[in-house]
Amino acid sequence: MDFKYIQPGKQSHNAYVERFNRSYRGHVLDAHSFDNLNQVRELSETWVADYKNHRPHD
Repeated sequence: MDFKYIQPGKQSHNAYVERFNRSYRGHVLDAHSFDNLNQVRELSETWVADYKNHRPHD
């Protein structure tokens, strides 16, 4: 299997991942203060489950 990399500076070629990363950073990483990595993991699991199953998919 050959990997197909996107061109540098062409994030639009990978729009779904870029959208997820932006949403994750805004709703989890930038919105909370964490004391340890386990807190990040717990909140991330909850947020990802909501992101995949309950939010409206535009």
